[in-house]
Amino acid sequence: MKLMRSIPAIAFCSIAFPALLSAAPAESALRAQVASPADPQPAQLAAPGGVTILESRDLQAELEDVRKLLKENSLRAAIGSLQRVLEADPASLVRVESDDLLFRGAGQIAAEMLAALPEQAMKVRESMVGGRAAEELLFALNPPDLHALREITKRYTGTRAALDAAAALRELLFDRGLHERAASGRKYEELMPPTWIGAMPAPKPLSLLRTPAWSRDEHPTGLAPVHAAGLQARWRYQFADSPVPHQNYSNHRAAIGAGLVYLSDSKEVVALELGTGAIRWRFDSPPGWERFSFASVSGRRNREAITDAFDPDTIIAPVLADGVLLVNLQEAVSLGRADNFFEIAVRRLLPGRRLYAFDADNGDLLWVQDVPWMNFTLSSGQLQNARQSPVDMAAAPPTVAAGRVFLPVYSASGTLDLSMIALDLHSGEELWRSFLVSGSKESNLFGNVLSELACPPPVADASMVIMCSNLGAICALDAATGAAQWTRLYERSAVQVSQNGDISQRRDTFSNHPPAWDGQRLLCAPTDSPYALLMSSSSGELQGLWPARSSTVNERVELDQVVALMGNQVLMSGTHVQRKTIGAS
Repeated sequence: MKLMRSIPAIAFCSIAFPALLSAAPAESALRAQVASPADPQPAQLAAPGGVTILESRDLQAELEDVRKLLKENSLRAAIGSLQRVLEADPASLVRVESDDLLFRGAGQIAAEMLAALPEQAMKVRESMVGGRAAEELLFALNPPDLHALREITKRYTGTRAALDAAAALRELLFDRGLHERAASGRKYEELMPPTWIGAMPAPKPLSLLRTPAWSRDEHPTGLAPVHAAGLQARWRYQFADSPVPHQNYSNHRAAIGAGLVYLSDSKEVVALELGTGAIRWRFDSPPGWERFSFASVSGRRNREAITDAFDPDTIIAPVLADGVLLVNLQEAVSLGRADNFFEIAVRRLLPGRRLYAFDADNGDLLWVQDVPWMNFTLSSGQLQNARQSPVDMAAAPPTVAAGRVFLPVYSASGTLDLSMIALDLHSGEELWRSFLVSGSKESNLFGNVLSELACPPPVADASMVIMCSNLGAICALDAATGAAQWTRLYERSAVQVSQNGDISQRRDTFSNHPPAWDGQRLLCAPTDSPYALLMSSSSGELQGLWPARSSTVNERVELDQVVALMGNQVLMSGTHVQRKTIGAS
């Protein structure tokens, strides 16, 4: 098949997986700087401009009042105020006084303050809200409602009804086979008898998109370096009709599991035998792409219109979890507006990407993300759109933990509004939705964004999910409810504005790459920041900062991406490969 306007063909070489590759150095090859000295740190990071989060000064003031009331031993007034905070928008944030760029979830702070109260105060709380909580528990149990039970555990934390709701929730999750959700980060040995654990099915292959990370107590042993010289391709696969308009696109990734490799070009999905490249199954495209064929002038023009806003930083990558293959595919629809001033683009249509879920073994379509702009009917082969507003478009590949799919989605109505949605892995049911940040990316002379939002995939476990937005904020949420845990703003790099209608350019930044997470620390390099950041995943506190651009005595160093987080060291690459020690002075 001829490759038309497509991404490069995929070639698999004869090497063992996993392996660390080290190519034979050429004259202009990357130069390694091993154990490089610490980079100079800025005195204070600048706040990002044009970034909006759900900071609530009212809740901040209420929490301050609670602290004063507790000092005065006014327990009923303090507990009443804390209850109001718990019942507020769970995405609400308050500023951490010691760090101007760090915010915490208001509800999380209120829950911590309640947990720290003495026993007498908790008796007062029980007398104030225990009855209401017990009534809500009765409704939540008849019939059992997982969402309602979870809300009771959060809203009435510390009450008898909340404890009973948590126990009922755990039993229901175990009964439904959702063991990871029931455990919520705890060991199975603490919750189940040994006979139950032994009877659990073996886990299925998991292939998520994440930069390698090892904690301080681990070491990446068993990954023998392989010299890449002389490797030969065993097989190749070419996408027949790729919608990717960039010949040199390089942000393609594969998912591998159970002897298969899964590939996508954002329109086609294919499962191949890893050893031979033989096709196990193939999904050609979402409906309607025949109207965008290169065979006709109108089809070619229409395709260019819906692919012009493609961002080369967009990561196209299938994700494999529990026998389900997840991949963002572009629909054959027009979202937004396209306008030109003479030959200068004023606005462009945005790619309509949404999440598809397939049976990883046979390719059966299991479910598709529900979006308002795909409320259509097929009539005489024509795709009829009910709405074309650019909302709920996938911004990055998803991640999966405890049977939940975490998908970043954005809306483009003036600003870019980024949210996180959680979906059930096997049904596609939306479990919760939480707003993260609103901001803008590089625009043209008219102030319009001409390309889609491209983010790195989130990272998650059974208890939390963390997202680097590439919009000036890194956000952590409760995995079960979507409630805000913390948000860290970061300095954004300078933008060079173009005066000829072209998209402005952001200086001194990294490429779009998955973050590294060892369960305790998150390392990410946002595409809109001059720094890579290392943070505590539990609190968002900054633990390390490294610039994308720096200079040595003889040369300039330009770092492009994070390669690995290894104990107390960070490995980064670009014009050089640098290994940086965390906390070095």
